[in-house]
Amino acid sequence: MMTRLLLLLSAPLTLLSLKAPPAGELLGLTAPKVVHLGEGPTNLDLHPSGTGTLKAVMLFARFADGDQEETMQSLHEILVPGAVAFYEASSYGQMTLEVTPHFEWYPMQGPSTEPGYDCSKHDTHKRYVQEVVTAADGDVDFAGYDLIYVVANKAPGVFNSPTFNAHDSGGFRADGNEIRHAVTFGNDVRGADWGWQTLVHETGHVLGLPDLYSYAPEDEAYKSLHLHTGSWEPMGFQKHSRHYFAWHKRKLGWLDDEDFVVVTKGERSVELAHIASKDGLKAVVLPLSRTEAYVAEVRHLSDEHSEPGVLVYRVSLTTRSGRGPIQVMPATPDDDETHPKLARKYIALYDALYRAGATFEDAEAGVRVDVKAGTAGTAGAFRLDVTRVGDR
Repeated sequence: MMTRLLLLLSAPLTLLSLKAPPAGELLGLTAPKVVHLGEGPTNLDLHPSGTGTLKAVMLFARFADGDQEETMQSLHEILVPGAVAFYEASSYGQMTLEVTPHFEWYPMQGPSTEPGYDCSKHDTHKRYVQEVVTAADGDVDFAGYDLIYVVANKAPGVFNSPTFNAHDSGGFRADGNEIRHAVTFGNDVRGADWGWQTLVHETGHVLGLPDLYSYAPEDEAYKSLHLHTGSWEPMGFQKHSRHYFAWHKRKLGWLDDEDFVVVTKGERSVELAHIASKDGLKAVVLPLSRTEAYVAEVRHLSDEHSEPGVLVYRVSLTTRSGRGPIQVMPATPDDDETHPKLARKYIALYDALYRAGATFEDAEAGVRVDVKAGTAGTAGAFRLDVTRVGDR
């Protein structure tokens, strides 16, 4: 457990930011300043659109100091089919991830432990990707691809899977195409519960989403690493989530303003559909200021362990990636001693849902959400009475 904790802490997104996106509005909030990988509107000068087809080519890098027996096809199977299915479902068919694998090992010039393959630094990360692209350039036409996935054989120097993003002219060219987005996959994808969800997490960074796990956990426990959102979102703990938060779906263009109810003052009764449903209202937004809001949506943790309920979380447009830009407000505190299996499987916030008869309240902020009734299953809905006292 501690090994995985250290791997994650050593792998925040590496990116060179050269210019600032304009401030913008999103669901009643306004981004007053640039927050790289923040919860405000996505900077489409840097990140590709989250709608339409995202075209990626998958290349395979072989280090001499790594495993020489693992097959490219097995790695592709670990990473791609589950991620493609995730984006189809979570985007309601509005985004297609199209991955073209090129099944050939490209030998790297040095061992994986050489400083030149340090993926935690922008320049060496870029150099690693460029070496693979240069090696494959005679075999692959890179024109038309939005993204490159580089999958390495299991080797001691490539233990994690970071993302590379660059502004215009900050990438490198191949076949007349400037490559500005890449993900390099390391040893972590071979974990039993990671695989394709690692690809989803890192592709989320390509699309402009922040890390929801903590860069500065309160202690060395793995639970502390995921204190903000637990396993409710792939940008946090990747293990079980099958949907992004409704807030992220709006950022990515999968939902419109009409799919949300924004309550700035007074009382409102709202019926919300499950986040998995293509139809119905998806979330209530209760702004606290120009940069913060509570959001309520209908979710379930898993078919095995959780009936649907209402998940409440707080969004901040000024909090940076890895520092808690989204924080889940749990209905019930975790009880690891009573629910050791849930604690092992879901790590944190596994009892977060508010069900019929429950209330979320922040009296100081003047926010109250009463869950009045709900129906089971992903086709079900929940009725909420929402109160916003005062005016933000």
